[in-house]
Amino acid sequence: MREIEHDVPDGVLLDVSLRDGSAKAVANALRQRRVPFVVVSAHAHDTLPAELGHAPYLAKPMSETELIETVRRTFDQ
Repeated sequence: MREIEHDVPDGVLLDVSLRDGSAKAVANALRQRRVPFVVVSAHAHDTLPAELGHAPYLAKPMSETELIETVRRTFDQ
């Protein structure tokens, strides 16, 4: 969260399980700053919190091609 406040990123790969905080809070902060993000998780898409459910989603493990294509679609807007 501190990094987002000091230097707004161009895009973020956001894991659902964060060691030091809530992915929901990070997602909300990113939305407020209009930063695109992709949810990357081993959790099933339909089990994600509502704050994360509408973002592009990649299931772990994913192929390199899936990652690159999803990042391009999401961040090249």
